[in-house]
Amino acid sequence: MYSCSGPGLTLSADSVFVLDGGGNPASVFVLVTPGYLHVSPNAVVVLRTGARASNGAYGLPHLMMRFAHAHTHTHLHAPVFWALGAYAALDSNSTTSGIIVAMAAVTLEQGATLQGAALSLNAAVTRA
Repeated sequence: MYSCSGPGLTLSADSVFVLDGGGNPASVFVLVTPGYLHVSPNAVVVLRTGARASNGAYGLPHLMMRFAHAHTHTHLHAPVFWALGAYAALDSNSTTSGIIVAMAAVTLEQGATLQGAALSLNAAVTRA
């Protein structure tokens, strides 16, 4: 689990953020911030060697339940979770992977790609 104590997490323009599963299909990435996620234009989240945005065989509620009990489910394939205390903004031509769970709005600008799913607990998920 990775935690950010600042106001949020920004992936700079044209940057590459690599999550490497190390060949372990049971690895899980949880990125937590009490604030926001801002993925700048042309930024890319890359998943390598076993890391996956989600386990496509299951819906979000089932996957979240299985994540909570990951120690008993060794075949859970390397999901990536972004747990946000505020909003998520994915700018144009950015590529993000994983399941975004935000307290506030999630906005995907034109040309933004999300390989996974987005859930807002208190606002809308929109594509601008």
